[in-house]
Amino acid sequence: FKLAEAEEAAAKEAAAELAKAEAAEACSAQADAVEPPSSALEAEKAVETYSDDEDDDFEVMDLDELFVDDMIVVREDFISDSDEPEELLRGQRGVIVEIDGDGDAYIRFREHRKKQWVYSENLHLLAKVVFDVRDAVVVRRSFDSGALRLRQRQRGVVRRVDPGGDVLIDFDNIGEMW
Repeated sequence: FKLAEAEEAAAKEAAAELAKAEAAEACSAQADAVEPPSSALEAEKAVETYSDDEDDDFEVMDLDELFVDDMIVVREDFISDSDEPEELLRGQRGVIVEIDGDGDAYIRFREHRKKQWVYSENLHLLAKVVFDVRDAVVVRRSFDSGALRLRQRQRGVVRRVDPGGDVLIDFDNIGEMW
């Protein structure tokens, strides 16, 4: 019986390590191999990124799963699901402060005095923000960017995000690069 439990625990650990490795590989393809410094949990949350509109001033990812403290942005105008609903406008940003058992998100928006509920069936109207101004980033794997070679573990800070989601990063000992 104890042998079976040990084998089951080892199998679960191996599966978790494989999932982390696959998520890390998916992450490394994002944003030219540059990502915010993160824990293994962040790597597990990796999904495909995009900018769905040339007017966006941020890079977003689809919501496969939400976590408390995730920064989100409203993708299209809609009315919140709070007892005192408010109109949430495209481009407004917020931070998730709670997720209930039904998967509904309680969000603090910069533009609203009160936190707002967004029911799980309306989460498709939101997106996670991947990079934002002042985010610290680190190069996951070395790569060439124009005439320069960015090395693994090179650090920088996001200075600007253009409407297409491209990121201007001020790298230590290099300077600013798109």
